[in-house]
Amino acid sequence: ADVFPSCPSCSCHHEPPPTLSGYHYSFTAHDQSVELSAKLRSMPRIKSGSTHVETNHTLLHSPLHHEELLKPLLALGSVAVLVVRRPHSEVVKSRVELGHGSQYTKAGERRFRGLSWIYLPSSPLASLPAIKPDEELSSVEVCCSYILNVEASSRRLFELAASDPKLIVVEVEWSEVNKVSFWRGIFEQFGLRYSEEKLARIVKGGKRNERRQEKEAKHIEEREITYYEREIENYQRATWEAVTQR
Repeated sequence: ADVFPSCPSCSCHHEPPPTLSGYHYSFTAHDQSVELSAKLRSMPRIKSGSTHVETNHTLLHSPLHHEELLKPLLALGSVAVLVVRRPHSEVVKSRVELGHGSQYTKAGERRFRGLSWIYLPSSPLASLPAIKPDEELSSVEVCCSYILNVEASSRRLFELAASDPKLIVVEVEWSEVNKVSFWRGIFEQFGLRYSEEKLARIVKGGKRNERRQEKEAKHIEEREITYYEREIENYQRATWEAVTQR
């Protein structure tokens, strides 16, 4: 949402609560229904001529959220979803090097570092079947599960958009987000007025969050990107086998 303040008609929010994420949310059906209702109530009343913008992982968390959350919003007007894409192997490599997916215990419960905000393979919210019990998964497998489930959720969004003209889903390549020309095209596509000067200032001041120092502090072996490409393929193959065995 950093660039949208250059549009005077936009009200911008970054991951406003409730975020519809977290370990207990992923495994508790009661929390899911209650928080979905709370999410809708938390959104401000949108005035005529204005646009509500927020960044969150809600729609990529699970296809179960799509219709329940989008249907009441589409009743009010059009909805646009920007899906930021980055090569899967780069995402998995980055998360593993940050220590994400490794296991620890908190209050007697098994947790996974860096992924407590999103589901695990055994969560009822997961789009893909679990290939083995969570506790038997390596950190690489946990991160592979994460990125492949997100991909499945994003495909469902495009399917919904194909059947509803008021729902617009746009793919955003990670390599484009620091380009003024890209955001200029997005704003014009959505009919948003914007300040060219403010947009250029925001984009110029933006920085990629590479977290290099944090990765180095973890002292985790750095592997070639081809290793993670193979691991993703192996995990995907295992999920196909799990589906055929159902």
